[in-house]
Amino acid sequence: MKKILMFLLVIMASFSHLYSQSCDHARGRTHNALIPTFKLALAPRPATDETAIAFFGEVGRRNYRANGTVGWLYSHEDRFKLSAEYLTQRLGYRFSTGKKERWMHQYALGAKYQHDFYHQFFNKVEATAYYSYAASHNLKPKRCKDFLYWRRIAGSSSYGGSLGITITPWYSSRFQVDADFDSVSYRRKYKSRKHLSGLGASFGYQQQIASHFLLDLLAQFKRPYNYGKVRLSWSQPEWTGLTIGLFGAHTRGKSHLPNLTTAGIELTYAFGTQKQMDNNACNPCYCDPALAGWVSAPAVYMPEVLAIAEEKRKKMIVPPSCHELNYSPIPNFSFLGNEPYSFDISPYFSNPSGGALTFSASGLPAGASINPTTGLISGIGLQDNQIYNIVITATASDACASVSQSFTIDFPCVPPTSTPLENPVNVASLVGQPYTLNQVTGHFFSPNGEPFTFTATGLPPGSSINPTTGVITGSSIGSGPIFTVTITGTTPCGSTSQSFVLTFYSA
Repeated sequence: MKKILMFLLVIMASFSHLYSQSCDHARGRTHNALIPTFKLALAPRPATDETAIAFFGEVGRRNYRANGTVGWLYSHEDRFKLSAEYLTQRLGYRFSTGKKERWMHQYALGAKYQHDFYHQFFNKVEATAYYSYAASHNLKPKRCKDFLYWRRIAGSSSYGGSLGITITPWYSSRFQVDADFDSVSYRRKYKSRKHLSGLGASFGYQQQIASHFLLDLLAQFKRPYNYGKVRLSWSQPEWTGLTIGLFGAHTRGKSHLPNLTTAGIELTYAFGTQKQMDNNACNPCYCDPALAGWVSAPAVYMPEVLAIAEEKRKKMIVPPSCHELNYSPIPNFSFLGNEPYSFDISPYFSNPSGGALTFSASGLPAGASINPTTGLISGIGLQDNQIYNIVITATASDACASVSQSFTIDFPCVPPTSTPLENPVNVASLVGQPYTLNQVTGHFFSPNGEPFTFTATGLPPGSSINPTTGVITGSSIGSGPIFTVTITGTTPCGSTSQSFVLTFYSA
């Protein structure tokens, strides 16, 4: 037996855990706990022979109501009253993330007309109309599993009316039947507005069960809800107008309107009423002072704030955990000549997830570029004998960080060469006569084809060398002086020098 009980406890715990992890709490109807309530109604003595006012209130742990009514007596048979009501209730609303309690507020206006037949069987007819407004309220978003839920309590605007008749089927009883019409529009935000309308019926029964005890039964079958109420009241024989009662009421909501149950004590005191009964009914005499007793019952009474829960959800995208990229050293590269070159650096990087990599580079030689997708670097040889420091960076969308590697590219070249110049060189000319001397042609060589830049030292005064062609020009200074001239040819790959002796003599 003990093992069976343990097994059942494990099953129940598992079911409870699964339910707590689900996001299906919005299914079904919300049931609110019993709300203890105290009701108080005061109907002052008529202000005039034709008017009277009354106040009605409820105080509960999660329920507060205030209602004021003013009534007029048009004739001995006709009466009219207007009521204004404020109702606030702390109700529970069911969402996918669980039940949420919230104070909701509602305002209502009502009007009722009554015609009294003073007939033994047909007592009176009544016509009622009302309008109510309940404010909406937005709740904070809440996460459940992989979804984010936006939650809201949608208020409503409603109106309706009823037409009823009251009869006395037998002594000390009263039966009332109403045909109702109700129209409710819930102001939903996440979906289109929800509109409910339709016909219903209400049934009321009063039975005097003892000298000062009265039993009231009420059943309403309306489009937005069904409502039932039981009340047992006692009239104080010494205090005319004082009534003490016990009541219980239940509202069964429709179309996701929460259920609600209330119970408590009510106290009513109507100034100026007369309790004399005629021989055929339990109804008080509807003479002018009795107007206050009729006004003490409000023209509008909304058993519940008309508001429903609504929500929308969106699946949350949770990024996967990141990882590090792998890499290995990139070797250095060297290219001769001025031909196009290319090499691939992608083999030196890898993504463990298999995701694509993106490459970038800094410090590339002039004219070189990198393909960001394939990692191929291409360019043309510069033959500048320079070393370039390159930094490659690889990134991936699912990587925690990028990684970088550095390497070098150089473009080595063969230095230039030269052969001995004609030596010595004797220039015969008159003093001041121009001369031209070409010593570089056929003596300076660039294996890579780079152009030379020529310089010379030891030239006679007034003479110079063309840096591009290497031709020396100047003016003869007469015979006698001897000059040792050194010519240097320079390319990006190096330089080379040759010397010769220059002598002038008179022609």
